[in-house]
Amino acid sequence: MSDRQPLPTPNEAEQAIVGYLSAHPEFFNRHPELVEILLIPHPCQPAVSLLEHQVRVLREKNAQLRHTLDEWVEVARDNGDLIGRLQRLTLVLIEARDLAEMLKGIEAVLRAEFKTEYTLLGFTAGVQQTDRTREIMLSPAVRTLFEPLLSAGQPLCGRLTRQQAQALFGELAPQVASAALVPLRGERWQGLLALGSQAEDRFHPGMGTLFLSCMGELISHALQTHLPASPPVRRQAGAGSPAEKGE
Repeated sequence: MSDRQPLPTPNEAEQAIVGYLSAHPEFFNRHPELVEILLIPHPCQPAVSLLEHQVRVLREKNAQLRHTLDEWVEVARDNGDLIGRLQRLTLVLIEARDLAEMLKGIEAVLRAEFKTEYTLLGFTAGVQQTDRTREIMLSPAVRTLFEPLLSAGQPLCGRLTRQQAQALFGELAPQVASAALVPLRGERWQGLLALGSQAEDRFHPGMGTLFLSCMGELISHALQTHLPASPPVRRQAGAGSPAEKGE
């Protein structure tokens, strides 16, 4: 035989609660927080007393504050995740021994940590073409297409035009539903980091870009140590120029 007692029926439980509260009328003095969530009928219905109206307003404000607090907690949690991702990216950039290893590490971190299916990192100007950089140099047409973005120097999120997607992702362009574009810049060179996703809401115009800007600055500074920048072009003084006149 089982020693467990049968569970009380809802009516029995209710009667037990009524009996307990009757025997302990000071119960709600010890637990005032319960008053905020109890629904107590008012004998003056449908009229509402001032006290009941105040209680209702306080309950609504309390619900709003709880909702706001939940949002803040969620934002703090997301920011913590972003900081962790930046830290892991920074370690990859620091530990890379050469450009090839750095580029491979950047792509791996972006795919793993930022859940992006497609990544592209290319250089648009100012970098000497070597065996390491020739394959990631962007064509003049691509440079022209994204010149406003590069000049502004600010990340851009949202849907790409068909021409933009084709220029960056080639035959994979139809699969890219949203993207984030991050301009890169160093001493006498420019670059572009593109993150593509199959999800339409992964990158959207309303999302913040502060984190993307920080990531772009980190990558730019790290690449500067490995990129062979082209020397500045020296203009020769022509006839009648101040240089020839000794000015």
